[in-house]
Amino acid sequence: MRRRLHVPQLLALTAICLGLAAAPNPATGTPERPDLKVRVELQKEQRLGKWYVRMRFTVFNDGLALAGPSTLGTWWRANAGGPCPAVDGVYDLAPPVEAGATQVVKLVTPPIPPGLSVFVLGPNTKKWPPGRYTITARADFLSVIVETNEANNQGSAAISIP
Repeated sequence: MRRRLHVPQLLALTAICLGLAAAPNPATGTPERPDLKVRVELQKEQRLGKWYVRMRFTVFNDGLALAGPSTLGTWWRANAGGPCPAVDGVYDLAPPVEAGATQVVKLVTPPIPPGLSVFVLGPNTKKWPPGRYTITARADFLSVIVETNEANNQGSAAISIP
């Protein structure tokens, strides 16, 4: 069972775990590393006759060492209907990473001790037109953390808007 921590707890644990990040595994002699994974959770809601999507990302550290601060990248693509809504607010954006997708919204992720997870709230968007959409997120989008497995950082979920 994973525990979720709030930012003050994370900061305290970060100070404790910093020494563990470079500790070698006694059995292999190689350094232990973090391993980030992400789960995408979506909820649609209607306000004044318009549909909006709330996005929440759970970033897990399934590795054996502290994952320092990083950036989560998220984007969406219309599978049917559309077009994709624009973000509503000021966000740090990167170019699209797949054909037909929106720009990538970059969101700050705090340090995550081994075996724990944090929530990252998704961006606000304009109203969503009717259609089917896929929202994708990638933990450590900027590849600043050396992990045991770099290929498992991405997750996605689909949602239909009536």
